[in-house]
Amino acid sequence: MNTWFECKIRYDKELESGKIKAVTETYMIDAVTFTDAEKRMNAEMEAYISGDFSVTKISRSRITEIIDEYQGEWWYKVQVAYSDVDEKSGKEKTTKEQVLISADDLKQAYEIMEGRLKDVLVPWKIPNIALSPVMDVIPYVAEDEKPENNSSVEVEDFDDEVTEEVVEVIEETVEETVEETVEETVEVADEVADEKLLENEETNTEETEESTTTDKEEERAE
Repeated sequence: MNTWFECKIRYDKELESGKIKAVTETYMIDAVTFTDAEKRMNAEMEAYISGDFSVTKISRSRITEIIDEYQGEWWYKVQVAYSDVDEKSGKEKTTKEQVLISADDLKQAYEIMEGRLKDVLVPWKIPNIALSPVMDVIPYVAEDEKPENNSSVEVEDFDDEVTEEVVEVIEETVEETVEETVEETVEVADEVADEKLLENEETNTEETEESTTTDKEEERAE
């Protein structure tokens, strides 16, 4: 059976506006003792908070079950009351428990709890549901159950894929640039050749006209 501790963490948080504000956040952590809860809480927060932080309060929670199957946006504290008859006294007795449920809204939290209770044989009711200040739940994971850290392999594979894509893009860009450059060079060469040809034709025409004029002047002189 899980033993849940409610831990409060205080640190300086940068808001969306860029301002720095001291905040206190609440977390639920599964631990064996208060010392274990504080140790694990510090280890967990070091991975998420870059600056200084402190565990300001640790208390044993009355939460008996945490339901996180739907991974909702908020955490809701749901109180469930069970009615039963005491075998010795014959009187009706009520047993209450608190459940923490991850849901998108209060209605969904109620429906999730109702679905869990549909097969319960004794009479029950849900007298209270409230939005919880809990930011996140940290379950206990044994060392031999933790996944192996293959991040370096995944990063290398990712880098290789990215490198191949970049090389392909560069090669395509170079090919397109070379083709465009060659086409432009050919067009320029054609234009230059046409201009040279036109100049040669004009020069030949001028020389022919000058030669004809000279011949006519020589004939007149004779």
